[in-house]
Amino acid sequence: MKKGDKVMRNIEKLRSCGTHAPYMRPVYPTKTFPNLYTLATGLYPESHGIIGNSMYDPVFDAAFSLRGREKFNHRWWGGQPIWITAAKQGVRAGSFFWSTMIPHERRILTILQWLTLPDNERPYAYAFYSEQPDIAGHRYGPFSSEESSFGSPLTPSKRPKRKITPKRRQKRRVDSSKKRRKAPRAEQYSAESRRNKMLHPLREIDKILGQLMDGLKQLNLHRCVNIIFVGDHGMEDAACERTEYLNNYLSNVDDIILIPGTLGRIRAKANSNVRYDPKAIVANLTCRKPDQHFKPYLKQHLPKRLHYANNRRIEDIHLLVERRWHVAKRPGDVFKKISGKCYFHGDHGYDNKINSMQTVFVGYGPSFKFRAKVPPFENIELYNVMCDLLGLKPAPNNGTHGSLNHLLRSNTYKPVMPEEVTRPLYPVATTPSSDYDLGCTCEDKNKLDELNRRLYVKGTEDNKHLLYGRPAVLYRTKYSILHHHDFESGYSETFLMPLWTSYTISKQAEVPGATEQLANCVRPDLRISPSNSQSCTAYRVDRQMSYGFLFPPQLSSSADAKYDAFLITNVIPMYPAFKKVWNYFQRVLVKRYAIERNGVNVISGPIFDYDFDGLHDTPDKIKLYVEGSSIPVPTHYYSIITSCLDFTQPADKCDGPLSVLSYIFPHRPDNDESCFNSSEDESRWVEDLLKMHTARVRDIEQLTSLDFFRKTSRSYTEILSLKTYLHTFESDI
Repeated sequence: MKKGDKVMRNIEKLRSCGTHAPYMRPVYPTKTFPNLYTLATGLYPESHGIIGNSMYDPVFDAAFSLRGREKFNHRWWGGQPIWITAAKQGVRAGSFFWSTMIPHERRILTILQWLTLPDNERPYAYAFYSEQPDIAGHRYGPFSSEESSFGSPLTPSKRPKRKITPKRRQKRRVDSSKKRRKAPRAEQYSAESRRNKMLHPLREIDKILGQLMDGLKQLNLHRCVNIIFVGDHGMEDAACERTEYLNNYLSNVDDIILIPGTLGRIRAKANSNVRYDPKAIVANLTCRKPDQHFKPYLKQHLPKRLHYANNRRIEDIHLLVERRWHVAKRPGDVFKKISGKCYFHGDHGYDNKINSMQTVFVGYGPSFKFRAKVPPFENIELYNVMCDLLGLKPAPNNGTHGSLNHLLRSNTYKPVMPEEVTRPLYPVATTPSSDYDLGCTCEDKNKLDELNRRLYVKGTEDNKHLLYGRPAVLYRTKYSILHHHDFESGYSETFLMPLWTSYTISKQAEVPGATEQLANCVRPDLRISPSNSQSCTAYRVDRQMSYGFLFPPQLSSSADAKYDAFLITNVIPMYPAFKKVWNYFQRVLVKRYAIERNGVNVISGPIFDYDFDGLHDTPDKIKLYVEGSSIPVPTHYYSIITSCLDFTQPADKCDGPLSVLSYIFPHRPDNDESCFNSSEDESRWVEDLLKMHTARVRDIEQLTSLDFFRKTSRSYTEILSLKTYLHTFESDI
């Protein structure tokens, strides 16, 4: 799109006159069929079942591929695509998807002819697909980022050049008149030639869109038809020589089946006599080389933002491949031309948050706003928009209905805040401290008596730490609001820990001295009965488990307030390895965010997702507890950091749009994902880990059954847009 009216004049006119986003984010994997079906259904691939362009279903014992007949079998296709939603509600739809043998002009002419049919035959929803510029992008590679948003972040000068050995250079005879020519000139011409060849399909698409608009004008429909122009994914620079081969890592790759390419999916070979152990294979692929270009995961350990685990067609082992690279079993598996040269220069399928995988969105017509630029969004949201445009009730989907209301001139759907299911209790200390025997010790007992008297005062919801209202619990349970000077908690008697803890840190916050001397001063909370509390004894029994704090003691505002951070109700179970991540986040990053953003509000809590379906677990699904106790071990922790979008305004006095940054921390007994040396400083790897596990607030809400941002001056539609925002840590497009 950055070519603008130089190459794509018609598309640029729609963009400038209609509603557009800098980019639209596809779902992972950033492949064609998963994303086309997501656009049609509003579902993630794990939900609609098309988890790749090729896949195997162990229940069907059948394989799906783009070239096979099995793809015509309805059993593969879950969810409800927009044309079925329309048909079920009495709206006729028409689609022209295939074949590539039919010229684009004929496809457009067919759709224009459909528009002239009688009312009782004419479709009201139309879909048109072009295989370009995808085919050309694979063949010739993408533009550089300066030239096209379809393309690679590499400038021509940074593209890899053919290596020439010194010996070969010595033997080459160079004409004196050509000595000034640079060695890679041929490669430069080749790259320029490929880029020039990419211009043709882009111009072709633009011409076809122009023909559609001309046809609509001739039919006098150009002012009453809504048009959505989208892509299914981006394109990245790629080459055969940038391929990782698994036979360099595993002793016998013949015992596995690998779905190769820009991502890797591994499953056991049928009828193999070798015991298939996914954990062992992942261990053998983890951190093997300093320049390794892929990361292996058990699928349940993939970043939650990818939503790529909860389907039997997704293999147990997944390889996240570095941009511009491929993975294959062995060199002979890489398809090349007879000449030995690579047949492609571009590919897609990589992590959906990287720039080169982003795609285009333009909305134009009477229902879309005029000359409006909106923030980026995910393609799961478009199904609901299409239903609104057609006056349809959407089928269940993964989108957040109403989050894109700002695209339209008027809205038929008005989102409503979900109702709170469980209201909290507000307990005060009633049980004498002598009745508590949780195995906790603290030397300064005289001080504790004084501090415990503060717990006899009934707390209230403090606007200072609940800047955007109290999170609502959307399931039946029992929990209490625990008020402290520096933080508020929603403590669960079911999980024996807070569901959430909220605190606000100002830019100028003064942090008192060290807290190490209080580290062993965890004490009971007299507001919560011993039977509904964790115990210090449990952590002494389980040598594999330690504990941390949801509110960081080192951020306490005073010496007395610091003692509140050591209440047992602020304790959460943590693997010792994970504490490196959590402590760095609390000690370094929270303070940095407060300084950079002029203060922040932080809400943190546990996540339980043992069945890796992306939804909150009920207690019966929890599989791991601190040894000898009823303390459940979270699979993840979350944190939501909110500030004013305008950093000149303090977080607690913000009267404009909000800015949000969210993480879902994987809680694991090791840090192998980061491949760090045990003596290496956390600053060298923790921040990269967190960037990988960035998330949307909506992801956290689904995983916790909580609802955030319930009390603000912003419209609910604006809040939904905030909840569906993903901070990608990529440069702006």
